[in-house]
This record gives sequence, C-alpha cells and structure tokens, in this order.
Amino acid sequence: MRGHGRLDLLALFAPWALGCAALVDFPEDPQLVTEVAQAQLDDPTGANWTCLTSPAAPRAPKVSLAHVRILACDALQGCGIPLAGLRGRVCGKLDVDCTNPLFTGVTDAGGALEFDVPTGRAGFDGYLELVSPTVPCTDASLFGPASAQVCGLLPGCDPQAPDERCRIAPYVRTLQFFNPPIAASFPQPLTLTIISSPALMGLVRASGSDFDPGSGHVLVTALDCDGTPASGVAYDMRQGAGQVLKMYMESGVLTRARSETDATGMGGFSFVPPGFVDVAAYNSSGVRVGSVGVVAAPFTLTSTVLVPAGTPAGD
Repeated sequence: MRGHGRLDLLALFAPWALGCAALVDFPEDPQLVTEVAQAQLDDPTGANWTCLTSPAAPRAPKVSLAHVRILACDALQGCGIPLAGLRGRVCGKLDVDCTNPLFTGVTDAGGALEFDVPTGRAGFDGYLELVSPTVPCTDASLFGPASAQVCGLLPGCDPQAPDERCRIAPYVRTLQFFNPPIAASFPQPLTLTIISSPALMGLVRASGSDFDPGSGHVLVTALDCDGTPASGVAYDMRQGAGQVLKMYMESGVLTRARSETDATGMGGFSFVPPGFVDVAAYNSSGVRVGSVGVVAAPFTLTSTVLVPAGTPAGD
C-alpha cells in the first residue's frame, strides 16, 4: 500500500528560471473559449485565466535559429557547485529515443551548455536530455550510506567484486521539454536543476512507496495568463491510471495530501509508465485550462511547463 508521505524537495525542483510572463499569450481553441466563457473566470485562488476568452492571432517566430544557454545545478546543493561534464542532447519531441539528435555536447566547467534550435513555423517544442557519466555504485564518496541501495538496482552487480555491471549514473537522467515552444533566443541563461540517483530513491521511499527503477517521474509547473505560477490547478494523467502517484507542492515539499497546486504551480507524478504521456490542467472552477504532452522513461525525471491552451511559441 502506498502511503501519504511527503517528498522533501524543499521547492528545489522548479525546472526553469525564466521570465515566464513573456512566454504566455492568448489561446486559439474556439471550443475551449466557449467552455471557459460558461464558467467562472474570477478564480478565488487569484490565478488569472481571462486570456482563455480573448483569443489573439498566433505569432510566427522572428528568427530561424534560437540560441539557448542552460545552467545545470544540483537540486539539493543549488548552483554553488557547477555540474560539469554532463552529456547533453537536444531532440525532437517525437524522437523518443533521440536517435537523431539536433545537438550533442558536454556542460563546461561552469555547468553551462549552449546550443541553437530551429524555430520552424511555430517554435521548437522538443526537449533537452542531460545524463551524467557512470561511476561505481560502491563509491562511498558519492553515494555514502545509500551505496548498497544503489547497487541493488543493478542486476548482476556484486558489490564485493564490482565490475562494469556495478556502474550507474550519479544523477538521474533528466528530460526538459520546452513549452511553450522556443521562438527566439533567451537573453539570460536558463537554470535546470537535476537530482542525484540516491536522492530520488530516498524521496520516493519517503512517500511510503518502494522505488521502481522501471517507471518514470514527471514534474509540471502551471502558469496562468500572466505567466506566473498558478495556484488552485489540478492535474490529470490518462496513462497509468491506478498506477501513478500524484503529488503537489505544499510548504516547500511535494505531498499526496494536497489535491491542487499551491502558489508554486508545481505538481508531479511518480510510477509513470514509459512512453508518451499527457497531462491536463483544471482550474479551481473545474475548467480545463490546458494540457501538455511529454515522454516518460525508466529512472528518468521529465520536467515541463504547462501554459494556457493555445499559447503561441514564446519569444
């Protein structure tokens, strides 16, 4: 039985440090506009959804290539310790295995990774993959007391006689999906926090659940029409119904005790089946305000932002 514990993330999983207000515009979905017009838009939580009834023309990207700079940071230690040497790949949204990466590179000594993405007709809506080089699971300097648990994830690994079967990535594979699509270069670096493998295992187990390396984890941050984190938003995932563990941020931690987002707009799912998944968002009036599709993968943290439906590419 899965418990109702709290995951002590200390609000460290906010995936992006963005000027989010610049990314949000008005929807183009007439069906959604009609639905919202019949519902209460004066959200008691203070979130602004008025743009759902004021559609505007979509904006075409102003450049063919957009430059992006990512700063990778440890979710528990912050950006004080740069995460150099992480391998990064930029992939198309439908390229689940990233068999045809648009960019490959390694984070520099400052933990930064720079790349260009094609904006196309509607902006780039793919994702960035970050992975760390593998190390022996017996490395006490990295894993400490969790070394035995980490080694237990590796079939065929004998900690008493470690070989290649005892190697594991110290940080969880991270997929960051760009939403809304990128249509212009960002003036400032984007901060992406990633979490260590033993930390993720401990956080999931803190919820009263056994860690399952065969399932994925999805983190979503909802924005309202002002481009600010939206409170009072409830998430729903069709895939893995009855299997996924849904949580929301409260007082700096993810917990199963909440049923909607707090002022951070953050919620997440664990035990997510691998493959394409879609997350729908509903405001405190029960109105569907948007959705986003991402890829979940085993022992992987997928992050994205959910904006009001029909939001054009961000510039």
